[in-house]
Amino acid sequence: MSALSPDGRLLAVAYRPILQEPSSTDAVIRLWDPITGQSRGSLAGHASFVSALAFSRDGSRLFSASADGTVRAWQMFAGPNVRTSISAAQFDSLANEVYITGQIHNDDDKPIILTRPDIALAQASGQALTMTQLLPTLPSTIKPGETLSFQLSVSVPPQDIGTLTLSVFDQSFHVSLRS
Repeated sequence: MSALSPDGRLLAVAYRPILQEPSSTDAVIRLWDPITGQSRGSLAGHASFVSALAFSRDGSRLFSASADGTVRAWQMFAGPNVRTSISAAQFDSLANEVYITGQIHNDDDKPIILTRPDIALAQASGQALTMTQLLPTLPSTIKPGETLSFQLSVSVPPQDIGTLTLSVFDQSFHVSLRS
């Protein structure tokens, strides 16, 4: 039994006994990073095996049902402790390209792995934009106390220039541009 968070960054797994009697370990939900395969912890609280798992649409909660007759809502942890800043944002009207540079500083006490789903750009309407360039190449590890500089570009027709939203982990920034 498993459930993948909506952002694809957390996998919840529960083992259901098939041919043997349930044990106390069958009542534990294990959390994994599906990209690195590293354990992200476990959740214990059911008295019998877990029979169903599902994340809320926003990924902030994990719901579990158990053969003991209970349903639990688990609060999921927030994203990594980072500071993101934007150094420059400009629109090149000849190339119809937006260029954004910035930095991500790791204030956490453990390394953070930045993957493609962790950084996104969208128009004010919410329409996702496909980046034409993203540097550094991802995935990229940011060690505790270190700062990673990034550059990205995206093609945007002049009539769609306005306010764009840059999302890095769980932080969002509004970038206002003029054609």
